[in-house]
Amino acid sequence: MLKVKTCLSIVWDKDYLVYGALLSKRGKKFTLLNFSSCIDKNRTFAQRLSEVYKKLGGDNSERVVLGGFVPNALIFSLDIPNLKPTEIKKFLDFEISRYIPENPEDYAWTFRPILYPGADKNKIEKIKIIALYKSVADEIAKSLIESGMKFDAILHPFFVIDPLYTAFDLYLETIDDKFYSRASIEQEGWFMSELPKDETQKQLLAEETNFAFHRFESMLKESLKYFIPSIILAEYSLSRTFDIERKNFFPVPPSCKPKRFKLLKLGAVAAFAVFLFLAGFYICRESIDNYRLLDSLKNQLASLKTELNDIKRKASKEKTTNDYIQLTLTSEPDDIDALNFLDYLSKITPKDVWANYLNTYGNSANLTMQTTGNSDALISELYRSPEYTLQNSRKNKSSDGSEYIYISLVKKSKDNSDYLPQ
Repeated sequence: MLKVKTCLSIVWDKDYLVYGALLSKRGKKFTLLNFSSCIDKNRTFAQRLSEVYKKLGGDNSERVVLGGFVPNALIFSLDIPNLKPTEIKKFLDFEISRYIPENPEDYAWTFRPILYPGADKNKIEKIKIIALYKSVADEIAKSLIESGMKFDAILHPFFVIDPLYTAFDLYLETIDDKFYSRASIEQEGWFMSELPKDETQKQLLAEETNFAFHRFESMLKESLKYFIPSIILAEYSLSRTFDIERKNFFPVPPSCKPKRFKLLKLGAVAAFAVFLFLAGFYICRESIDNYRLLDSLKNQLASLKTELNDIKRKASKEKTTNDYIQLTLTSEPDDIDALNFLDYLSKITPKDVWANYLNTYGNSANLTMQTTGNSDALISELYRSPEYTLQNSRKNKSSDGSEYIYISLVKKSKDNSDYLPQ
């Protein structure tokens, strides 16, 4: 989200006369760029709003907020338990009736969290609530729609004085001549107090309020008090708090929602579409090249596997022959049938099976074979042997996947009975 640096704030007083201020924010410093008013009572409320909006370039403003006098509005603070933001609305649906003196169904209300200095920012300790008659809200909305303005939020100055002006007693005489906002206290309930009857005390409140905004006095001079509500709204709307809390505000009529930077947004969409096309084209070309390279590598791999298998078969055959020769050379002197037995084995042994050990004694033989394939064919052949009887065979798998076959054989006699070992 782009950071908003300027805000146009338009407010109306008890007589629905309109005042607007355009503020900017650089770091923590607020600057009043321009201001205007329309106090012509021969015009309608909507016309006065429209004139100030146009004078201050509302259609070109980064952010526009409205607010002001609302008859019989209720604003109060409330302590709440440690709830998730999504649970506060449900909690207030049950709790709000205790604080609204009439039928809650006649009121529209909303809330915002208040984080006092030193408060745990991960815990909402207090909330501020504003409630107003739905009929009054509808009348104001009609005038706002009629004015043709586009704006981001409808706020009340007393609703958003926290946390910028919590240290001051604020008397906004142009929008409320009966109550003033007390400096924030750790106390639940009404933070609005009735104005004192004594004019001297009332004047002291006005002076304290002007002091809180004295940095704007050089531009506004005697008209400062008329623009203070507008300054409050603008400063709040340029804070990060506004972006966090705006989802809870009263809804803006659909026809009044601003459509900013339309050409910029369309250009961004077009640029993004071009980027997607070029990226897709590049990825497609890369994929085609990669597939071709992969096919070439697969063909080379298949060719290498064929050559490797041929080498393995030749090596296996040579190894089997060499193993039998070696076994013959290392056999015991009384192995009188060793040569015939080895000749027999060389004929029935598959190419992927080779001998590791041979010992003959008399008419018996013990043999250890090894394979990386299957030895079932060899065992079956030994069972069918016309010359030897398979007395015992067992298999054992090693950790490298090779299979060892341990075989015991006895040479058959001429009458087809087995010789016993000598």
